[in-house]
Amino acid sequence: MQGDRAGADLIAYLAARPDLNAATTQPSEQSPNIQHEVDAAITKFDSSSFNGQITMITSALDGKTTSERKAILTTLEMRNHSGDVIHLGLTYYTGLVDTVAHIPDRCYIADGYEPSAYTVPTWNLGPDSAGKYFPLPVRFISFEDSTGTNRISKCVAYVFHTNGHYESDPLGVRQTLEDLTERFGYYSKIELMALVPSVDDAATAKASAAMSDFLTSARPQIERCLPDWSQLKQSHPKD
Repeated sequence: MQGDRAGADLIAYLAARPDLNAATTQPSEQSPNIQHEVDAAITKFDSSSFNGQITMITSALDGKTTSERKAILTTLEMRNHSGDVIHLGLTYYTGLVDTVAHIPDRCYIADGYEPSAYTVPTWNLGPDSAGKYFPLPVRFISFEDSTGTNRISKCVAYVFHTNGHYESDPLGVRQTLEDLTERFGYYSKIELMALVPSVDDAATAKASAAMSDFLTSARPQIERCLPDWSQLKQSHPKD
């Protein structure tokens, strides 16, 4: 995965901070040869399989409170703004069809950011265990601070899952939900965000690749949180 670097950074950071480890309680107990321990941890991480890396990360965060985990990840994210730390937001909507208003195009602008680039790519997620790729249409936007306070630039991508299919266009979501022949309807927004050092081509391409790679692994887990549309259709056939 493109984003594996963030995992290596996490392991390195925790190896350099034994005071954050339950087994070593005080910063004064740090080894004088701490860099050797950091290098050894990174070597072990880089040489491990993907599942092995997940195990190392899980073990490193074991025993940490939610606040401690958030502080650790925030420290890593703010250190280099590399785009390797990805924020995932999964929002599920029910009820009446609305204007699909809560999208980055509007919300980030309201927060004082200005879009500097706007694309509608199709990411080919995969390959999966069967060697197949999954085409996913998304909206990818680069945002820069417009308040004059030099806030960090951001890359944001989002896509909707509505009535069993993916849709990148909010108007497409409305059209799907306005089908009067359907008895049920829902939509969910999948939104990704990463801080980047700039919004030049290299930084945005790296963020885009990391997000696409992340969704390759996360899509099965995300879809487990969503309705099984085909099963719903079978259980409630149209009259």
